[in-house]
Amino acid sequence: IMQELARWEKLLASHNGEFLMGDMLTLGDIAFFPYLAHLDRYGLPLSKNFPKIRKYFERMSQRSSVKKTYPS
Repeated sequence: IMQELARWEKLLASHNGEFLMGDMLTLGDIAFFPYLAHLDRYGLPLSKNFPKIRKYFERMSQRSSVKKTYPS
């Protein structure tokens, strides 16, 4: 898991956009976010090891569509 997350961290660091591929939300973001949500729920320390992923997760979590559908 850590090696895979390191790849995604590198991708997010390769540009200044808010999403995986830059400035537009894509299917990749919609598929990736639930994976991160599971890791976060199980306590993986994203902020310590993957600061870009943590910021991405926090941004995605603030989207109204996520707030409406995220299980509590």
